[in-house]
Amino acid sequence: MNRRVRAVLACAALSSLLLVAPGAQVRAEAMPSNIPQSHTTAPTKTVGALFAPNSGGQHTCTATVLASPTQDLVITAAHCLAGTGAGWTFVPAYDKGKAPYGVWHVTAAYVRPLWQSKQSPLADIAILRLAKQTRGGHSVGIQQVTGGVRLATAAAPGTVTTVTAYNGGSGDRPITCTQRVLRQSGYPMFECGGYVGGSSGSAFVTGSGQSARITGVIGGLHQGGCVDYVSYSSPFRLGVMFLFARAELHRTGDNVVQPGDDGC
Repeated sequence: MNRRVRAVLACAALSSLLLVAPGAQVRAEAMPSNIPQSHTTAPTKTVGALFAPNSGGQHTCTATVLASPTQDLVITAAHCLAGTGAGWTFVPAYDKGKAPYGVWHVTAAYVRPLWQSKQSPLADIAILRLAKQTRGGHSVGIQQVTGGVRLATAAAPGTVTTVTAYNGGSGDRPITCTQRVLRQSGYPMFECGGYVGGSSGSAFVTGSGQSARITGVIGGLHQGGCVDYVSYSSPFRLGVMFLFARAELHRTGDNVVQPGDDGC
């Protein structure tokens, strides 16, 4: 299973069995002195913690709200879950156990065919659809509450990216780091310490404000990496845009296969 945390959560029904592979390295190695360390940051409205059913209040992955016409989508890593996504919840801007913008329920999960057939690290991406909520007498999607970040293809090496994540646990705050995107064996990656269990699915965000774009998520090679200071993403290419289109059209979701070993 995943590099950083290996845990299996039993669900009430086999159809919603979830294998948690939260994505954060566990291998204890001395970090090179030229690599920075992540730091705790104030929560961001568009970034939140994912909770699996029967998780005992422990969040297990990170997701980010996508800007979309349907206003009800978040993006994370495919290896974070297995099954239909039923019972998962997303808490944007999770902050020391609090849910300032509410708790949102997953209604469908979408992954690429290459993940379903081979669990390919080239396709370690998932988009989740969230149920809308009634607020002020109106049905609203999560994007109307938190805003969203646009999806884009992978950034060129050397591009500055910021990655905000929730390490697995509860009652905490997110961490963040801003670094330049590198590329190794065809996979985008960045180097920054402290990305451990729960950081899988955290978005590589390039630019800021209206120019912000999601160009990757922690996952991909070794389901994100084998040490806490190296984090990978599957390369975002045209297939990611096809996946986004399918989710945006509210096609039938996938029964996501269980992730295999991370190879670390």
